[in-house]
Amino acid sequence: MKYRYKDLDLELIYNYKPQNKHTYLRAKGNVVTINSFKRFNEADVNRFLESVYPKLKVQIKREEVITSKRPSIHIFGVERLVITKIDSFDDVALINDNIIIHTTNMDYSYNKMLVYNYYANLLKKFLDDNYKKILAFFPEIKIPPTIHFNTMKTAYGKYNKKDNSITLAVTICKYHFEYIKLIIAHELTHCLYMNHQDEFYRRLNKVIPNAKRYQHMLRKIQYNDYF
Repeated sequence: MKYRYKDLDLELIYNYKPQNKHTYLRAKGNVVTINSFKRFNEADVNRFLESVYPKLKVQIKREEVITSKRPSIHIFGVERLVITKIDSFDDVALINDNIIIHTTNMDYSYNKMLVYNYYANLLKKFLDDNYKKILAFFPEIKIPPTIHFNTMKTAYGKYNKKDNSITLAVTICKYHFEYIKLIIAHELTHCLYMNHQDEFYRRLNKVIPNAKRYQHMLRKIQYNDYF
């Protein structure tokens, strides 16, 4: 829950753990978790925060400085810090929860291309594992559409009836797996209904219940990613 203590705006999580012998605090950014052996009311929370306030404030401010100086991107809904290293080869990999870019060129556009290629590889792996599973919900589709990737910014995906293909924006791998499944199911539904009429959503809802609601939620997601 959101919790303001003095000048700190916190996302507070309280866990009652009677097996504990003491009360412990863990802070990650402004997300503060209290694990306590006793049940806390608001007064108890305030007393505990007062006891750790100086140290907690320093830690939060330090992390804010670090985060503000280091770029990040999202992979499948999880924010990852980006570390760029000049090297004799080009490569992008997830190592110890960070995105490590080995690059022969420190130009932003060049490294953006490397990251977008990484996005495409992640998306290809996701489709290798999930495309047939999603297709199984569409027995009416006798010839599965081929999948292409693009860097388009105006849509998550597009179905082309003429050549029976779906083009996906590589950046959809920034979103959680369930949103990616929604995007793919949405485009597969266009194989049956080209427009967004009532029949379209009735059919899509058989695959993703409350699909329209989740589409609204997806459109509200705004990532301020470096790439």
